[in-house]
Amino acid sequence: MLDLWVPGFALLACFVLLPVVWTWRTVWFVGRHSGNVASAESELPRAAIILAVRGADPSLSHCLAGILRQDYPRYSVRIVVDSQQDRGWDMVHDVLQKGHNPRVNVEVNVLQRRHDTCSLKVSSQLQAIAELDPAIEVVAFIDADSIPAADWLRALVLPFADPQVGATTGFRWFAPSDSQWGTLVRYMYNAGSAPQMYVFSMAWGGSMAVRTRIFRESDLLDVWSRSFCEDVGVYSVIRKRGFRLAFVPDATHINCESIDLASCFNFLMRQLLCVRLQVFQWPWVLAINVSHNLALIVRSEERRVGKEC
Repeated sequence: MLDLWVPGFALLACFVLLPVVWTWRTVWFVGRHSGNVASAESELPRAAIILAVRGADPSLSHCLAGILRQDYPRYSVRIVVDSQQDRGWDMVHDVLQKGHNPRVNVEVNVLQRRHDTCSLKVSSQLQAIAELDPAIEVVAFIDADSIPAADWLRALVLPFADPQVGATTGFRWFAPSDSQWGTLVRYMYNAGSAPQMYVFSMAWGGSMAVRTRIFRESDLLDVWSRSFCEDVGVYSVIRKRGFRLAFVPDATHINCESIDLASCFNFLMRQLLCVRLQVFQWPWVLAINVSHNLALIVRSEERRVGKEC
């Protein structure tokens, strides 16, 4: 029993302490750069928000309303919908007619070119980027199931006061609104994956911003044109140019939607596929998660053997 207890306890101690260490690093980072954020308030760059729409997501109207009420002095919005027959097309125009902010320039277009080498979402984003005003300095990306607070764009952009920051990202946090198995499993997955996203510098496309100079000075757009998703591969590109990815806790989005177990399984498979295809540190991510599960198995076996003795 002792032979099982020692490695089981050591592995569990390691994985209990890891989240504590990662959280401390996050708090230290935010505190260290708070001065830079404050000094950048009066010099916010021109920004654009890009939203790719496919289908009438239950949160789409709230997402659009949040985008239009951003507390940001100079920003525009570019929305690309799959087609005029898409259910999201009418919803987008209904929201804009009812709550359009004349201070914000909003353009809604149909996806013209569907790339065979990337997803529809990335195809829409590439089209929107190609049509941007050259004066735009920062591009923010958001998903239709994200509901941004009024200071969301400002929070994402402020870290760019540091010239070494090439991209910024918030987190997605699933807050269970019911006790369905799918909802609870997704919540637990989210709780375990969020610290790893920070440690391995994985951005989240539902709340992400990139300097436009990155598009001109790197092969990021070419990488995206051959990608399943736009977010997790950002860091591998910007780090080659000497930039880093900044995490912005204030740009976190809370998702309270419920999900059944079958849909949750599909969601998890997509997340794992993205990591495998586009995160260059994926062997380390795999090793940590396999080791974590082995630690739980060893600990469970140790308890079983202890009861039998």
